[in-house]
Amino acid sequence: MTNAEHRRESELTRSELNTQKWVCLFATKNYRGRSRELARRVGNHVFKIVVGKQFDGDGREIEVGVLKVPAYKVLVALFHIWESRGKPLDWVTSSLYELADVMDRRWGGSLAKELKDQLRSLRDIPIQWIGFFYRGEDRYISILEDQPLRFIKVKFLTTKKAGREIECRFMFKFDERILENLLLGYTKPVRLDVISKLSEIATLVYCHVDVVMADKTEYTRRSRELFEDLGLTSKRYKYPSWRKAALERVIEELVGKPLTTGILTDISLRPTKDRKDFNVRFVKEPFRRPVSQKSDAEVRELVEEMERVLGVGDKNRGFYITIARNCPAELIRAALKDTVEEERSGRITGSKAQFFGYWIQYLAAKRGIDLGLKSSFGELLDTG
Repeated sequence: MTNAEHRRESELTRSELNTQKWVCLFATKNYRGRSRELARRVGNHVFKIVVGKQFDGDGREIEVGVLKVPAYKVLVALFHIWESRGKPLDWVTSSLYELADVMDRRWGGSLAKELKDQLRSLRDIPIQWIGFFYRGEDRYISILEDQPLRFIKVKFLTTKKAGREIECRFMFKFDERILENLLLGYTKPVRLDVISKLSEIATLVYCHVDVVMADKTEYTRRSRELFEDLGLTSKRYKYPSWRKAALERVIEELVGKPLTTGILTDISLRPTKDRKDFNVRFVKEPFRRPVSQKSDAEVRELVEEMERVLGVGDKNRGFYITIARNCPAELIRAALKDTVEEERSGRITGSKAQFFGYWIQYLAAKRGIDLGLKSSFGELLDTG
């Protein structure tokens, strides 16, 4: 592994993929509402996220607040801390100092209060994920008001001296549906070192294009639709001039920044044909893909190893061949070993093939390796 590849690997954090795909559920500081609803149409289906609504003891619906972008950054930092502890099933102990350090935030001032507030919001604010929360074992499910998702449970362990708070440790544990997906490998690598330094709108744009452009070098979207994708529903953004001004600031922040699969080399704004809006065009230079030097015999040997560990399926063989051709042999064998160990520990609740598919793509993405997959591995595998 080159020094550059090692740096890229050390800077990546595995975030739960539903969270990364729908980062729009986190609002900017300018949002004044006490709850919010986001809807998106895919084909004939309308999917919806409801944030901050719950029923009180009398059965009345009340609004309890919304999640904001700073809380998203804290959540990604918690994923990082959890992984550094060996991916435990139970509570993780940390401190506000460690959290600030992971996020590269300078300690002092009101930072401790800010971090506590963000942890509380991740603990207290409920989310209904209607129709499209992916759960590795059950495919897509709905998370409704009777069992809403709250990202974490948290307990604060504060030490005081002479009435002053001198240390604040805390314990956290993820919602079981988030934890299950993390353990199954249903994750998306994210650059915490990048997002921790971005403004709120730049963070939303960055995370959106990082997901959308995972297998693309160019991506174009009308600004109105892009802002809808990002959940930016403020009245001011109904006007193209406001959207343009916001995006011009974003361009200054994002051009030249690394995504998880390449460098964002250009963002341009061009008027649409009807002159009523403008297109936002993103260009990525992918990380260099190593040229496979494997012989046909080596490819066959790797495919046979995958079939021996993971099982044989009509769809699986094509996936295995693609992986064998484009992924270093030592990485494939490491992923197979991890899969066997995860199964022995009882952490795989779906199929071994599905876990391996998620895990090999994660390991490859950490190293900037394009596996050459045209579809998601979930569609390619027989998961039994």
